[in-house]
Amino acid sequence: MTFLAFTQDMAVSGIDVVPGVPNSLQFNGRITGFRDNGSALRVMGPQSPSEGVADVASYSGIFYNDGYDDTGTLKTRFIIGANVEMDMELQAPHQLRIVGNDNTQTDGQIWMASHTNITIGARGVDSVNVRRLIIDRVDKVNFDDLNTSNVEISVSAGELVFGSIPVLPQYSVGALPTGVDGGMIYVTDATPNPAMCFYNGTAWIDVVTGVAVV
Repeated sequence: MTFLAFTQDMAVSGIDVVPGVPNSLQFNGRITGFRDNGSALRVMGPQSPSEGVADVASYSGIFYNDGYDDTGTLKTRFIIGANVEMDMELQAPHQLRIVGNDNTQTDGQIWMASHTNITIGARGVDSVNVRRLIIDRVDKVNFDDLNTSNVEISVSAGELVFGSIPVLPQYSVGALPTGVDGGMIYVTDATPNPAMCFYNGTAWIDVVTGVAVV
């Protein structure tokens, strides 16, 4: 459905048709859109011919919902999105910044959520040869509240390399956590010395003495 169409023979004060470019428009001034709890801006276009050529749409606007504060701090959000059957991509030739910080507020946060994994391809774009950092869950099948498994961090190929000294979580002998096979901790008051320990499925084992820390 077409709500508003501009052609090259239209000439209105404050609106200039781009010379030599059919069906295009250049706005000189401010555009204000308003809709209560709905999309204020929608851009529609066809899919790639290889994907069916159906019309797809992106949208942006100010929305509010009582359910939003489940993963945020406020019930009102500015949303930029894309409907099904297309991806959404943010690009910048230099730096792309995502900032969750305002020194007048105390609740700044950057929240990322994904139905499957989150993949970070540093120093790479779309090459299949770029090794990527992958953040996922141990349970790859269940989603949302059904997935209570641990977080898994891996790489698409090669080894996971630390560029700084990794620091293990610290515990005391009287407050040892429930372990997972292969887990590592630092026990601050182990005997005879503070110790790095691994969990063998039954107990926390001092990596130096080979004796369980109790």
